[in-house]
Amino acid sequence: FRSETGLECLTPSLEYIETLHPGPGGDLWVGLLNGSLIRYNPNSHHFVNYLVKKVNRQYRQVRSLCLLEDRRGDLWVGTDGEGLIGNTGKGILQCFEQNPTDPRSLSINNISYLWEDPDGGIWIGTWGGGLNRYDPDRQEFTDYRFESGESRASLKNTICCIAPANGDHLWLGTLDGVYRFSRSHGRLETFYHNS
Repeated sequence: FRSETGLECLTPSLEYIETLHPGPGGDLWVGLLNGSLIRYNPNSHHFVNYLVKKVNRQYRQVRSLCLLEDRRGDLWVGTDGEGLIGNTGKGILQCFEQNPTDPRSLSINNISYLWEDPDGGIWIGTWGGGLNRYDPDRQEFTDYRFESGESRASLKNTICCIAPANGDHLWLGTLDGVYRFSRSHGRLETFYHNS
């Protein structure tokens, strides 16, 4: 990431907010529908607009749908069509995108939700690509999906939110209802409730 240079805008347009995330020292990260990623310092009332440097070395805005600051202090940005972007505390930018020839890459570039597990793994809900887990130490992804032949698989593979459950399970909110995921077995299970 880099800070946009030039005149500082004291009150940027904060319309159409996609996501908010509290940062260190009381800062607030704001992801906007127009692709802006802004850090706001409430003590100084200072706004900084961040741009992402892609592989072709051009800076650009990306539409951030979700943000996560992990236990290491790294900021992760889930984007709409640009994959997963991580800014490590060392200032190293990592851009992860789907690579159809690499089964250990991200399953799809549309990220809808991020959650960190107690082991430091980053769980990634996607829009149509199921559930992914990123292992920061091994720098690889594992994806978990409902099979395409299953009824309503595309709706089940759209994960809108993730919440920890008892034991090693996760709750997954999808476009097709609530599902439970067993982390130890790597299995997605339909959750039924009493009516």
